Amino acid sequence: MYNGTFSLCWKGFRCPGFSLPMQNIPFNLLFFFLSLFPLLASAQKIELERRVPETAIPGLLLESLKDSYKGFKRMRYYEERNEEGRFFEAKFCFQKYRYSVKFDTLGQLVDVERRIPFKSIPEDISARIRQDLGRYFQRYTIRKVQERLVNGKMIGYELELQGKSPEHLGYFEAQYDFLGKRERIRTLERTPNDFIFF
Repeated sequence: MYNGTFSLCWKGFRCPGFSLPMQNIPFNLLFFFLSLFPLLASAQKIELERRVPETAIPGLLLESLKDSYKGFKRMRYYEERNEEGRFFEAKFCFQKYRYSVKFDTLGQLVDVERRIPFKSIPEDISARIRQDLGRYFQRYTIRKVQERLVNGKMIGYELELQGKSPEHLGYFEAQYDFLGKRERIRTLERTPNDFIFF
């Protein structure tokens, strides 16, 4: 049930121990505060996400979701703000996969992601990704893998990692195309309550 709290998140993960009542710190005010750091916005992925009730989602967007993913389970809705703007996101289970579908405020589809185990990536592609990660990081652990989908077709992979590079120790997002060629790696903002040990 929606409880009127927000979380500082890193690409869809809720941060344990960092949840505050909305009446204490307005959502818009906190996002404005973070937007004062343009260098961080370009080097890091910083997301503010809060759970919202179904009534907060535009009707046409709801119809599109329910028509496209008939038989879904455990649909939850979120409002997200990041350096690119404001979005709505639906997270649910469909055909034994966890999906994340993001729309802009006009109801236009932004992206679709489907969670998979890393071992399901073809062996030659996964080997290429691991080789690239080994060059970039001194140490790393893959925490989450998602396929990126466009019109039902897989166009690439998105990985969330905990790692240590020569310049940074923390959490990262890495994107690869469907052949395993790196598109980008950037850091993910985490809360001060999380500690990393290597």
